Amino acid sequence: GLGHIPVYATEQDALFSQSLAAACELVQINVHTIFDSAFTSIDASVQSVINRVNTVKANAAKGKLVRVGETGWASAGNTGPSPLTLANEILYVQKFRCAARKSGLEYFYFEAKDALWKQGQAVSEQNFGIFSAQYTPKFDFLDLSSC
Repeated sequence: GLGHIPVYATEQDALFSQSLAAACELVQINVHTIFDSAFTSIDASVQSVINRVNTVKANAAKGKLVRVGETGWASAGNTGPSPLTLANEILYVQKFRCAARKSGLEYFYFEAKDALWKQGQAVSEQNFGIFSAQYTPKFDFLDLSSC
């Protein structure tokens, strides 16, 4: 960092280098498993995020805090093998939240509301929200209260 100014950077996990980590107070990575080339299950996708965080901790962070700046699951669209449905978004939120808690992982869930303003982009990019574009909850958040 700059000593008197706290600095961090956000990058995809595979692109976060030791030199970038050295310039920051903390390491923040974005990990979206819906773009992976293979899908086996939501459980495997969640574990992939945890594994990728652990890889960044071991290879780049050098003891600095590693925080997930973005992870999430789109409720619509198509990115290949990952089934993008509301049911799977709910399942991913539930399972990731519990895995992150168990791992002591700091994270930000992506994203608050659907981004219909992303006209011309993939449908999946418009549907990561836990709220609709009109700020209506897409599911009952009380369902997330237990692991």
